[in-house]
Amino acid sequence: MGLNPKLSEYTQQVKLATYDIDANNTLRPSALLRYCQEACELHLACYGLTHEKMMKDGIVFVFTRAGATIHRWPGQHDPITIVTRACGMVGVQFYRSFAFYCGQEHLAEVLQASVIVSTEEHKLLRPKAFLNYGVGAGENTGQKLERMNLPENMPVVGQREIRFSDLDYNGHVNNSVYNDIFCDFIPGGIKGRQLKEFQVHYVLESRENEVLEIQREERDGLIFLRGTNPRGISFEYQGKLTEKKTK
Repeated sequence: MGLNPKLSEYTQQVKLATYDIDANNTLRPSALLRYCQEACELHLACYGLTHEKMMKDGIVFVFTRAGATIHRWPGQHDPITIVTRACGMVGVQFYRSFAFYCGQEHLAEVLQASVIVSTEEHKLLRPKAFLNYGVGAGENTGQKLERMNLPENMPVVGQREIRFSDLDYNGHVNNSVYNDIFCDFIPGGIKGRQLKEFQVHYVLESRENEVLEIQREERDGLIFLRGTNPRGISFEYQGKLTEKKTK
C-alpha cells in the first residue's frame, strides 16, 4: 500500500477475549484502551510503520491523554467493530479517535492524544519526525482533551507498587493499566457499577518497583484520582460512574 498524505480511517472486527471480561461480565475498562492501542498499531502497519520500524528509526508514540464516553459496555459475545481515525494535531499532540459499535449500536467513543519521543534520549520531538514519513496527521476535527482541574490537596487513600506485568514494550507502565488502578480505588468498589465517562492524563512515566501514592476525592458526581511516584505526579484521572446497564 502506498503512503497516503492523510491517514484515512481503519476498521477492525473484534471478538472479545474471555480474559478481557471483568466480574461485571462486560469488557474491563483497561481492555477498552488495549483494543484502541491495537487498532492504532494495525492502522499504522498498513503504511509500513510498525512499532519495530519506528523504534529502529529512534522514535515512538507516547500517549499523553485519553478520554472516553461509554453508552453501553459490551459483553463477551457482542461482535465488535472498531473504527479509528487520525484527527489532526493540536500543538505537538497527535489526536486519534476510536468508535466502538455492536452492529448499528454505537457503544463508545474514545479520543487519545500522543506525542513523538526519541527512544535514545526520551525527549519530546517535533511532529515532523513522524510527518517526514510522508503520512499526514489526518484532518483536524477540532477535537481535543482539555486540561483537568483536580483538587490540589486530596486525601491519600493507599499505595500501588509498579510490577513487571504493568510494563509495556516502552519499558514503563502501559496506559491501559491506569484504568485498572482507578477501578481498584473506587470507593465501595466497582462491582455492579460501570464507568460512564473518564479522562486520564499521563503526566510522568512510572517504572518497575516504583510506588505510587494514590490520592482520591469525590466531588460533583465525579471521582478524582492522582498517582504520584518518587519523581512527581505520574497520572491524573477523573471518572463518572453509573449503575451497570444490561442489553
